[in-house]
Amino acid sequence: VTYFTRQGYQSYKLYKDASEEYDHYKMKYESLSDQYNNSEFNYYYTKAELSHLEMTGAFNDFQINTGGLALVYSINLAEIIQSWIIFSK
Repeated sequence: VTYFTRQGYQSYKLYKDASEEYDHYKMKYESLSDQYNNSEFNYYYTKAELSHLEMTGAFNDFQINTGGLALVYSINLAEIIQSWIIFSK
């Protein structure tokens, strides 16, 4: 449980940081889209793409860790219900 919680929290923090970077770089390259400075546009566009990939990977890791945590808790809940049924007879 601790592993999934810790990893999930780290994935969430990484997702939030990458999301902020993505928004920043996206705003920069969108503001440069109508100008003739292609090198600066390409720089920010590439940074936005990399931030988006990092954000997507972190979100996928977060989903996996959340699913693992839910699985552990559902197994524990099933054992509690089974014990309750056995001892209530």
